[in-house]
Amino acid sequence: MNVLCFGEPLIRLATSAHERLEIARDLEISYAGAETVVAISLALQGESVSYATKLASNRLGTNALMTLARYGVDTSRVIRSNDRMGLFYTERGRSIRSTIVTYDRSGTAMANASHEDFDWDRMLNGVEVFFFSGVIPAISDEMTTACLEGLRACRGRGIRTVCDLNYRNTCGHATRPSAPGASSFPCLTCLSPRRDDIISIDDAQVSWRRRLRLLPQLEQGDSCWTIRWERVLSRPFDGPV
Repeated sequence: MNVLCFGEPLIRLATSAHERLEIARDLEISYAGAETVVAISLALQGESVSYATKLASNRLGTNALMTLARYGVDTSRVIRSNDRMGLFYTERGRSIRSTIVTYDRSGTAMANASHEDFDWDRMLNGVEVFFFSGVIPAISDEMTTACLEGLRACRGRGIRTVCDLNYRNTCGHATRPSAPGASSFPCLTCLSPRRDDIISIDDAQVSWRRRLRLLPQLEQGDSCWTIRWERVLSRPFDGPV
């Protein structure tokens, strides 16, 4: 299976020994991000995985690419930029204190990217599955457009599309919901949300039951639902919930 992950690699800076950021003197550096983790996980399972993004052209961006390549992820679809990389800081929890994640994603290469930067004819060549998370269209209007264009290009080519909504209310895009708009749902083969993700689909005044009208075919697991749109699209919604 040839999978293309469309996302944004991030620099992860973590405190040591459960320290708070306020007292930390050392931070451990690694490279992460939702789509990065998925790409590496699939590559470790033997899948053929490619990664598409716009990434800083400095040494940090190169290190992120080397991390992906180390696990066998193809990075030939990555575009380089003079803009910065996104960061997130992790304070490991202890006892009753939970882990805290602080994001710093303003002004990154993806935040400043244009939807025209992504040549979907080239990027989707040979791809069977297209994956992205709901964080990506939440970065900017341009990234919303880029994701929609990618989804439509996939639909025209018969490529399966998967979205993990991946709701993060601390992700740094305070004025934008961390979810693709409902207009993109018919282009998706599989949508994987959590309860918070469903809340983020519409404004807070819309009732739970009305939201679920957007999600008529749910397969509930331990901690999330999976919506398989190839089943949904074949059956019209048959009444109020």
